[in-house]
Amino acid sequence: MRAIIIVIGIVFALAMLSRAMTYTVKFTEAAVLTTFGKADAEAVKVAPGLKLKWPDPIQSVTKYDTRARFLQTQSQ
Repeated sequence: MRAIIIVIGIVFALAMLSRAMTYTVKFTEAAVLTTFGKADAEAVKVAPGLKLKWPDPIQSVTKYDTRARFLQTQSQ
């Protein structure tokens, strides 16, 4: 019984760690990966897929929608 609790705890800890160290970029998004709040030219990620990063105090990700938006106005 004790071994099952330890295994469940380890699996939970690994799941939380993988959640903190990965991010996904959709094909309609662009992501900017900042390290300690600073970004360079290589920080912009536009290729879709699963990416790796350091946990939140070190690196953070900001995602932007890249789809074109059209606003229709009425002429007066």
